Amino acid sequence: MNQIFAWILALFLPLSGTQIQESITPISASLPDWGITVYAEDIRPTGLTLSIHQSGGHPTGQPQFGSDYLLEQLENGAWQPVLPTVQGEIAWDSLAYLVTMSGECQQKILWEPLYGSLSSGTYRIRKSFQDFRDTGDFDTLTLSLVFEIE
Repeated sequence: MNQIFAWILALFLPLSGTQIQESITPISASLPDWGITVYAEDIRPTGLTLSIHQSGGHPTGQPQFGSDYLLEQLENGAWQPVLPTVQGEIAWDSLAYLVTMSGECQQKILWEPLYGSLSSGTYRIRKSFQDFRDTGDFDTLTLSLVFEIE
């Protein structure tokens, strides 16, 4: 996986959830304009792996993402942020991970140090992607993946 240093602007836009996990069907969400599909794999109370695939679409620059994410839990029909178990604000690095055209990559997310082990319930992870053309010239889209912890 190629890495470059870039300025990452993390936008957390409210989006509706996608699919709820079924035992056979993989969890996925897409950004069709950029040809990006993301699958959640190896889901555990302490983390998961995102498998990111690019095929087709029409990005105008280099698709990329950072290490940042947002966790939410479905409570009484509404999405609520999962509160960190650590004191202070969470800081993310400024690395950009490239999504190669017609390629795939993975991001292993271990949230236990920030949020602890998740209890059973319905959650979603929100992840921002950029279509990077140049410094200060990029578009950002955020996708949501809904998953269950049993």
